[in-house]
Amino acid sequence: MAVIVFLHAFGSSSRAWRPQIEELGDKHRVLAPDLPGHGAAPGPFSLDEALAAVRRLLRGQAEPVHLVAVSGSVSVALLTALAQPAQVAALVLSGGVARGRRRDSVQRLMLRLMPEGMLVNVLNGPVCRR
Repeated sequence: MAVIVFLHAFGSSSRAWRPQIEELGDKHRVLAPDLPGHGAAPGPFSLDEALAAVRRLLRGQAEPVHLVAVSGSVSVALLTALAQPAQVAALVLSGGVARGRRRDSVQRLMLRLMPEGMLVNVLNGPVCRR
């Protein structure tokens, strides 16, 4: 049974992966941690803290994992794989950037200011429903 670790976008939470978790959970071991400062994980967020959290998660696995990451968490997945290649069987990366754009800081600020309930409603909207 493969272990798949889903990493959510910054400003989101593991809830964003709910449809994938439900679909793949019967066939694979699926993990979707909240990165620091997101969802149920205490903050604040920093790239170093996110890397440490993912590395702790990987240490507890008996076999290499498949890391799936989107947006900002692409950096976390890639840096994790580079630092611990023996613990990562595969990478699936979508929407990452090598260098942040000026407007990215505006987006991060807006996500920080957005009430959590609004984010939950967005994540639970029609796009995520089966």
